[in-house]
Amino acid sequence: MFKKIGLLLMSAFALGFASCDDIEDVAPQANAPEESMNFEGLSVEAGSDFATGVVNLGDVARLNVVNTVDFPNLRDGQNIEYKMFASATEDFVKSSEIALDGTIASANDIDNVFRALIGKTDNARDMYFRFAAYLVYGDGAKVRFGDQNTYFATTKVAVTPIALGLPFVAEVYELEANGKIVAEFNHKGGGDIYDNAYFSAKVTIAVEDFVEDEEMGESWMWRIIAKDAEGQETRTVFAPTEDFCYEVEGELETNADGVTPGYGNFPLDGKWIFSFNANDLTFKIEEAPVPPTVMYLVGQPSGWTDPSAGNAAHYESWKLEDNDGDLVYSGEFEIPAGQFIFRFYTALTGWDGGASFGSQVEDNPIEIAMDGDVYTGAALYGKGSWQIPNWEGGVVAIDVDWENGVVTFSKK
Repeated sequence: MFKKIGLLLMSAFALGFASCDDIEDVAPQANAPEESMNFEGLSVEAGSDFATGVVNLGDVARLNVVNTVDFPNLRDGQNIEYKMFASATEDFVKSSEIALDGTIASANDIDNVFRALIGKTDNARDMYFRFAAYLVYGDGAKVRFGDQNTYFATTKVAVTPIALGLPFVAEVYELEANGKIVAEFNHKGGGDIYDNAYFSAKVTIAVEDFVEDEEMGESWMWRIIAKDAEGQETRTVFAPTEDFCYEVEGELETNADGVTPGYGNFPLDGKWIFSFNANDLTFKIEEAPVPPTVMYLVGQPSGWTDPSAGNAAHYESWKLEDNDGDLVYSGEFEIPAGQFIFRFYTALTGWDGGASFGSQVEDNPIEIAMDGDVYTGAALYGKGSWQIPNWEGGVVAIDVDWENGVVTFSKK
C-alpha cells in the first residue's frame, strides 16, 4: 500500500504538487514498513545546541539538535519529521535512536544513550549523531527522504554526561589494618575508573599481625582509605556497614555519605585477596589462588576450543610457561590477521571453571592498541578478552606477570 503512496508522490512531484486529493483514498496500515524515496529540496543542519560541537548535558534540560535550512514545496497538512540516531563511533555500527519532540531532544534521553553506549564515566566523550528525515501527511502516512542509508546532518559532539555523583573517585586506595597501611589496591582491569570500579589488594597475614582486643579477642581490624593524586589522605574511609564485621563479603559504607565508618575484622592468617567495587560499595575477601603451573591462550587463534581437560592435546600448542620461577608466563604465537582476540586460562577447567584470566571481570573484550609494537596492561581473573580489531597478522611474544597482574604483548 505504501508503494502506491510512493508512486503517487513521484507523480505529484512532477505535477508540482497540483493536488493532494490523489492519495486520500489510501489509508495507512498500522506498523507498515516505511517506504523510501529520493527527495530533493530538503536541506538540513545540526541544531543550535550542537553547533559548537560541545555539549554539557548537566547545563540544559532540552536541546535543539536539528534544523531545517531549506524546505521542499509542502502542501497543507504536510510536514517534515526527523528521527535521531546516536553512536559512540563514526561508523554507527552500534547506534540507538533518541526520541525527538519536533527538533528538540531531552538531555536525559541523550544521557541514557550515552550511558548505554559509553558507560559510567563523568568525563566528556565524543558521540556521533545523524538524522533520518520523513515527509509526513495529514493522515499519518510518511515517506522517508532517500533510502534506508540516507541521513542528514551527521555531527560529532563532545558530550559531557549528567554527573552520577559517585562518592568513590580517588587516585589511590590503601588497605589499613590495625592502624597501619598494609597494601595498596590495584585497579583490576584498568581503564576509566567510572566504567570499571573493581579494585583488589593481595595481603599476607601472619599470626603475629593480630592484636588483642578486650571485646573481640585476636583481631585484624581493616578498612579502606582513599587518597588523592598527590598521595595525601582525603580521609574518605570505607568500611563494612556492620562494625567489627567478620563477614568475607558484604556492603561498605563511607564517611562521604555522612556516616562514621568502623572496621571489619578478619582473624585468619594466610594469603588473601581483598577486593571491592567502588561503584556499588561492596567488598569480598578470598583466599589467594595457588600459582598456576602453566597458562593457556584461549580465543580466536586457538579456535575458541573448550578449555577443558579433554582438549589438553589441542592446547599443547597454546601454552605459556614460567621458565625461571618468577611467576611470569611466556610464549610466542602466530596470530593471523583479524584474529587478535583472546584471553588466558590458568587451568583446563572448562569455560566456567574459574580459571579464566583476562582483561576485565565482565565477559566482554576490551579494544587495545600497541604503542611501538608493544602493549602493556592489567590482567586479572575474569572473562574479558583483549582485542585489536585492525590486526594485520604476525608473531606476538606474550608475557603474563601473574603475581602483579600485568600482561605484555610484543609484535616480533
